[in-house]
Amino acid sequence: MVRELDIPSIQMPHFFARLAWARAAMGDRDGASQALDEAMARAAPADRKMFEERRGLLQVEADMNAGDLERAAAGLAPVLAERRARNDIVFLPSRPDLAARFANLALERGMETAYVRGLIERHRLVAPDDACAQWPFRLRVRVLGGFDLARDGEPMRFTGKTQQRPLDLLKFAVSLGGKDIDVETVMAALWPDADGAAAKSSFDSAMFRLRKLLDVEDALELTSGKLSLNKSLVWTDVWALDAALDHANDAPPSAAAHRLLAAYPGPLLGSEESPWLAKPRDALRARVVRALMDLGQKLERAGDFASAVDVYRRALEADNLAESLYRGLMRALAASGDRAEAMNAFRRCRELLSIVLGVKPSAETDRLYQDIANR
Repeated sequence: MVRELDIPSIQMPHFFARLAWARAAMGDRDGASQALDEAMARAAPADRKMFEERRGLLQVEADMNAGDLERAAAGLAPVLAERRARNDIVFLPSRPDLAARFANLALERGMETAYVRGLIERHRLVAPDDACAQWPFRLRVRVLGGFDLARDGEPMRFTGKTQQRPLDLLKFAVSLGGKDIDVETVMAALWPDADGAAAKSSFDSAMFRLRKLLDVEDALELTSGKLSLNKSLVWTDVWALDAALDHANDAPPSAAAHRLLAAYPGPLLGSEESPWLAKPRDALRARVVRALMDLGQKLERAGDFASAVDVYRRALEADNLAESLYRGLMRALAASGDRAEAMNAFRRCRELLSIVLGVKPSAETDRLYQDIANR
């Protein structure tokens, strides 16, 4: 359309630059490069450096997508330094998702930290799911392995029973993913014995008290009967775990497993017990176990039995009752020639299942043990 309209020539390069970003966002690297070439060809000499900078940022995006973070950081650092020097506070307004990824990489590598934090605040950038510890969230909520809440980097402490219900509301929201949670689901879980009107009144009261307790404006969003945490203000370790699970296939299996285990320090809310907690806790643990099993099996298929043994052992630290992990450990140990330790793994499995659950190993686990014992 711009080509057909009587657009002033001084504005034309900027339209082509926007076109380049749009094509890059669609994965069309060649099209993006062609659009930037045309922008630079039409640009006044004084503006060409700006378009060269954009070409550099497109390369940084490509490096990040390819997993080459060292090269991406090397390309991003001089761009940010130059922008900070000229006090440029406009940063990729047409690609806020990419701006957030760049900002996260910069904070993680300690590049132009004060300047980058200012860009995040000015543009209200939404952190990527795998945001680093340096991202300036107003609130950080940890629910894996226990409960911890920090505001502006300072731990928040709570005493008294009156605060328990609002905190239960926060914990429940985080445990279900913190996004578009149906209020009816919340009321049924936290006030199962209350009728509709009474449950709604209890929910409204808990929401009011939770907002006062957190004291961060807009941290909680309630729209059309759906409750969400504001991702530009709030971080949760469940989101970090989701990111590790979603990208488990994007890295070598051993590295992916270590990232996943680091993101899962323990079961949802640790040793806390509540009627609503069992289902999301078991569901989350099952996702982690399935992902680790898949990674361990990939290592087995690749013949990397030593790494597979390490993955299975570390995974059992996260869930020491998962029979599938014991079977994987037994297979990997036996394949690596350590038949005695494979049999010991079966005995530990049998002992723990008996002590904790009062059950015996499954027929599948028992058959594997017999096969290893008879070799």
